[in-house]
Amino acid sequence: MTLQFGHPFGESERCVVMFLTRSSGGQERGRVASLATVADADIVVSWNFRHIVRFDKIRQFNAVNLEAGYKAIAIHSPREVATDDSQGR
Repeated sequence: MTLQFGHPFGESERCVVMFLTRSSGGQERGRVASLATVADADIVVSWNFRHIVRFDKIRQFNAVNLEAGYKAIAIHSPREVATDDSQGR
């Protein structure tokens, strides 16, 4: 089987395929991380604690990123990145 990546999301699809071959994760969660990677995002913020914001999944996403020649991406919950401006800081 030969995979061809000629459409605009081809590079992210390559990352999704790589992620799926290394984990039991679903295609949609792999797509979230791979689209953010290809878009050169610095961080993914998600409430999805079951499938995305988990130490083991973050390591898997970043292993694929590094293997594919991309940088590691930070993945956090909104609570981790929100600031409380009510204190006047």
